[in-house]
Amino acid sequence: MTQLREPQETQKVRTHSPKPPSGWNRFKWYGPGLIWMISSVGSGSVLFSPRIGSRYEYGLLWMALIVIFFMWVMIREVGWYTVVTGKTILSGYRELSGPRNWAIWLIFLPQLLACVVTVAGIAALTGSTLMIAFPGNQALYATLVIILSLILVVSGRYKIVELATSVMAGVLVLAAVVTAARVFPQIEQLAGGVVPGLPDDFDLASFN
Repeated sequence: MTQLREPQETQKVRTHSPKPPSGWNRFKWYGPGLIWMISSVGSGSVLFSPRIGSRYEYGLLWMALIVIFFMWVMIREVGWYTVVTGKTILSGYRELSGPRNWAIWLIFLPQLLACVVTVAGIAALTGSTLMIAFPGNQALYATLVIILSLILVVSGRYKIVELATSVMAGVLVLAAVVTAARVFPQIEQLAGGVVPGLPDDFDLASFN
């Protein structure tokens, strides 16, 4: 007799999730966790957020709070899903009911546009910095930065660059925390930024 077999899954669900560390063992996770956190910080968060804050002060604080809330929800749920199932979040999106891979395309297409805008903004910012330090044109420096970055990604030899950027990101985060502590505003000014609204001199181009 031919036995009917259940279809095998390409990726099995975990039977149990690993226990979190306790006691002094928790400190063994803080170092790698901090490095991972700094490495995963988006360049837009490190570069553009202080720029917006320096221009509009606390006028757009309400917008930052909304973004932080949704990022917390997203990162927490993605982390739970990965820990419990052992699958990547993209595998989870593929298993959603409906048209095939609709959730992946829903995320990919906007990110593709955001990628172009972000890369162009960072290249322009880097080009303007090099233009101040060295003689030359901003567009030329920005183009060279994009080409060199592409070569590094294609070659796969960017470990040193990744380490250097992680260290610089850590320095920027520390500088941001120290600066925020030193220029902490009055309660009235801080509370005013929580109320949704746009400054009178608001310019959408300043986000790029």
